Amino acid sequence: MTDDNPFRRGLGGPLGPDPFSELSGLARFTDPPPNALSAFSDLARMTGQTNSLSELARLVASPAPPATGLGLPMTSSLAQALSGELSYLGGLGGLEKYRQRREWNARFEHWEKPASTTEESTLDRAQRMVREAIAGSVWLREQGATVQPQGSYHNNTNTRLDADADLRVQLPLIKVDYHPNVTVPYARSLLGLTDSSWSFDQLFTMLRWELETLLGEAFGKRNVTPGNKAIRVKGLRGTRAEIDVVPAVRYQNIMWWDWEARYNTIEGVALLSKDGRWTINYPDHHRASGVAKRAGTGHQFKRQVRIFKRLRGDLAQRGLLHAKVPSFLVESLVWNVEDGYFTVSGDDMYERVRRIARRLQWMVRDENTAAGMLEVNGLKKLFTEEQAWTWADAMAFAEAVVAHLGDA
Repeated sequence: MTDDNPFRRGLGGPLGPDPFSELSGLARFTDPPPNALSAFSDLARMTGQTNSLSELARLVASPAPPATGLGLPMTSSLAQALSGELSYLGGLGGLEKYRQRREWNARFEHWEKPASTTEESTLDRAQRMVREAIAGSVWLREQGATVQPQGSYHNNTNTRLDADADLRVQLPLIKVDYHPNVTVPYARSLLGLTDSSWSFDQLFTMLRWELETLLGEAFGKRNVTPGNKAIRVKGLRGTRAEIDVVPAVRYQNIMWWDWEARYNTIEGVALLSKDGRWTINYPDHHRASGVAKRAGTGHQFKRQVRIFKRLRGDLAQRGLLHAKVPSFLVESLVWNVEDGYFTVSGDDMYERVRRIARRLQWMVRDENTAAGMLEVNGLKKLFTEEQAWTWADAMAFAEAVVAHLGDA
């Protein structure tokens, strides 16, 4: 019988292709972990994937060629995502009928909502207090610093009860990366770029010191916690909200466009963390891309992001997810799912969430598809060695969500 559902054709059924069929021939466990076979039996029973179970239960990490485009050994990544999470896979068998469909729908109706008016007022008040403290710095004013919002609250993908927001304190100095096709001296001259008398190490050291000092004076040192990247401020008067203050500079990626005979500059933000690593972000592109995705999905995108964040929390709270899955990764994973999966008419909330989850599961399982996935900004690869998460983390999350949703 032919399945006329366009979202199932070519995907090997509602859950996509057999995730285990391509794993034969890889290294095997000499001694399978305790209860491995029964754990995967539970997973297979829920997903309908009963083939190749004996092979999967014996897979183990071993040296293997890097996975194309992912910068990760495929075998070890799969082992981390699958065998490394045996403790929760074994428990997922009890979640197949964890909630009835009507219960899922009621839960999703609550989870999809943004922060309440009261919560928004609390966060706005907290941000205003931190802004006022930063505005008192003469040095920051002299350097031309700006304070700008970023993150989940600014992009309206935060969930209810999220009591934190991000503020970026940005200096006008620019970190520049040049594409290989750029003649650097000519580009610098044409674009008016000159060297600063400060090194970036000196600049960020001074910027952090200034922010930590003035925030400590305004809110008490015990309420200011310097981190590797951001400075967290809590204990704000009359609010339980916490604000992450992120020191940053401008970033430009410059390339030469032959067909237009001109330089093209992609503008972003650069952060030098305490451990000496650079992080490049594109908050303006992120925001614009999220707005476009929301319009393209009939206003479903941000609702689904909030639901998937709450699913992550639900799994973690029950001890069923141990992978590192930050909010940014959740949002990017949902963003990569094609618009059509959000807008099938006549479905209820449960069916929509499950459809998106299963599509995401298929995308992450497929190595070539995963290698092409991007952050919400549409510019950066989602899986690289520089990211704070791995392909295996994303795979563990996708598998856990699908199993958790079951077939209500």
